Amino acid sequence: MYLRHLVVPIGLLALGCSSESDGGSSEGGSTLLAGSVAVGYYGGTHAPSFGVVNRGTILGGASDPEMTIRLSTAAINCSTEFAGAKRPDGVFVSLTAPDRLPATHDKAWFDVLEKHGTEVKSNGGQAPLTITEVTDASVTGTIDLNTTPPDSPAGPITVKGTFTVKRCF
Repeated sequence: MYLRHLVVPIGLLALGCSSESDGGSSEGGSTLLAGSVAVGYYGGTHAPSFGVVNRGTILGGASDPEMTIRLSTAAINCSTEFAGAKRPDGVFVSLTAPDRLPATHDKAWFDVLEKHGTEVKSNGGQAPLTITEVTDASVTGTIDLNTTPPDSPAGPITVKGTFTVKRCF
């Protein structure tokens, strides 16, 4: 499993998100439509209560046919910008499925990121992801990630649960 670790000042981080619909004001967020996900990261346990899915990959761009599921403890919606300092403080999980169809993906790309002020901690790699349903309004799936990066102070990283999130494309 390929893993990467990154702790940088926020001005140097450039992750992106593409969106074609509003999904809510920049003040509010799109809550998880259903499900429950638990995230273990840097010794803490987090429960994302917001989620959206955008066209494209974790690093941005609206390439077909990928889609990226974004789960967050911070209020996010279809118009949230994920680049640099514009990202709100919180814990984020991004999961990129190689297509927009129900399927089990043995090696979907993931990124777990925690931002507080100008500090960002990020770890990523590949993990199994199951997309069980894709509709015009939402995407439903399951994640069961458990890994310990050998070169990172993050310790064990876990992301487990089910989700249904608002579709933003």
